[in-house]
Amino acid sequence: MTRFSGIGRAAALAALVAMAGCAAPPPPRPVMSPWDQAARFGYSDRSLDAGQFEVTYKTPYAPVADDPTARSLRVEEIRELADDLAQLRAAELARAQGQPAFAVLDRKFDTTSEVHMGATSVPRYGFGHTLGGVRAAERPGPDVRTTWMQGETTLRIVLKRAAGPGDIDAAQTIARLGAKYAGVMASDVD
Repeated sequence: MTRFSGIGRAAALAALVAMAGCAAPPPPRPVMSPWDQAARFGYSDRSLDAGQFEVTYKTPYAPVADDPTARSLRVEEIRELADDLAQLRAAELARAQGQPAFAVLDRKFDTTSEVHMGATSVPRYGFGHTLGGVRAAERPGPDVRTTWMQGETTLRIVLKRAAGPGDIDAAQTIARLGAKYAGVMASDVD
């Protein structure tokens, strides 16, 4: 039996750790990230005119049940996530523009569904209230039907120099939603 010296054991252990690091999957993409066509979720914003912006947030695709009651609950969960993260992005945008508040002039919500039978190559993402990031979901067997849904909220906002009645305070919104969705900010994952 061959014995390793202390240095030999350390070198062998370092090699194993290095090889294990190569095999590890990349960290999950934070849910609060800029829109990415490949990932199919994230936020986008664009300047309109007179201090107005359009902010859109698309959620990751999430599995939904066929049962109408369970489906309805899941749609509300998806709507809440899309609305909250669109509003969080609007607050970040207001702060980046040096404005302490904003008002929502228009809000739209829509969903997109995809139905898949069995294993497919379509990327699937799951999310929950912990939202530490997004991970690929398990692929079902060949005879399993799975419905996936994505929510999209679009806000038309105007930036404000001060929060008035009905306006939204950007700092309070960032604090509230940042605490609610701890771990979804890109800076939380870096």
